[in-house]
Amino acid sequence: MKHTHGFTLMELMIVVGIIAIGAAFAIPAYQGYIQRAERSAAQADLVAATAAMERYKAQRFTYANAAAGTTFPAISPTNAAPGDQKYDLTLTVPADGTSYEITATSTALFGSTTETMLINNQNQRCLNKSGTTCTYGAAGSNW
Repeated sequence: MKHTHGFTLMELMIVVGIIAIGAAFAIPAYQGYIQRAERSAAQADLVAATAAMERYKAQRFTYANAAAGTTFPAISPTNAAPGDQKYDLTLTVPADGTSYEITATSTALFGSTTETMLINNQNQRCLNKSGTTCTYGAAGSNW
């Protein structure tokens, strides 16, 4: 009687097919996890930027002349190498220096979809997962 050892091509193809089906479910779930983690990091960086702005005002009695990149880092995550940031942080301060708004805009994190997060000096927060405009207090926009 002839004894053969090993696997047939059909058995190997079945295993490859099972692995491919598993990967088809696992990869999108993993990408969603990464997106949520990067979003959480950007939210933490926005809160840290808010704290930096409040320290700035406590020292100068105004928000005027504050700037992203000097008052707080202009990218998120803050330790990212140039070009590897997931969000760009921008600061808007009116001429009278009595308020501010910090905006985090996604870079290449979500492919072609731009995501925007805002926080202001009154700690109002806004998140728009599918665009560049955000309305404070709109349903589903708070983070």
